[in-house]
Amino acid sequence: MNVCKGCNNNIHQLAAACPHCGLSQRSRAYKNKNVAGLLAIIFGAFGVHRFFLGQWWGVLYLLTFWTLIPSIISFVEAIVFWCANTDKWDVKYNQNRPASPTEQIGFGVIIVMAVAVMFIGVVILGILAAIAIPAYQNHTIRTQVGLVMLETNEYKFAIERYYQVDNEMPASFKDIGISSDALASGNSVKLNDEGFIIWFDNTDRSYLEGKTIEFKAYLDDGRFAWDCTGGTLTNTYRTDACRLPLEPNGYD
Repeated sequence: MNVCKGCNNNIHQLAAACPHCGLSQRSRAYKNKNVAGLLAIIFGAFGVHRFFLGQWWGVLYLLTFWTLIPSIISFVEAIVFWCANTDKWDVKYNQNRPASPTEQIGFGVIIVMAVAVMFIGVVILGILAAIAIPAYQNHTIRTQVGLVMLETNEYKFAIERYYQVDNEMPASFKDIGISSDALASGNSVKLNDEGFIIWFDNTDRSYLEGKTIEFKAYLDDGRFAWDCTGGTLTNTYRTDACRLPLEPNGYD
């Protein structure tokens, strides 16, 4: 038996708190193994679980977190913590004093809240990923389409020069001084009576494969202009200047 420092009553030597006055008999806070495991999983790369256990060498995790080695080690440590025998854990980290009923309830609430926060975080990350990944893919594809659009300038200028001299559209690439029917990106180009068509037949994007953009030449107040809203490529991947007009319901 020991004597409580608060009320001088005799209490069991392993008591975490005095049953008479409630005074804690610990010299340091109780270290719950489940909380330590959660900290190892969530913040293990930075050694937070080691600081929680009062171990200064958690700083080594901070110094090497960028190597990802601390993350792997802390993951293993979390499993070890959770599987540890409670009595042996208390001997090692809690001065051989088991958790009092109040401490058990308190840490139980902390664990439930931590799991809830983790669950909410996973849900939020899932929602953000569901939004961000398609948006990024669309942006990447639009960028690729935009680069192809820049490659068409050579054809536009050549056709315009030919039309200004002959007052008609060219019948072949030879007429406009271009030897290739393919863009620098490898996608095909075909002339027609109104201008030319791009076929996306050299792309690693399944969303573009086989799609087309049709360029039609016309005169606007006597000036040569181009309409690129034709073709089978959807608005999602078109540049602003080439977007198809929307149907009355607001969809392509």
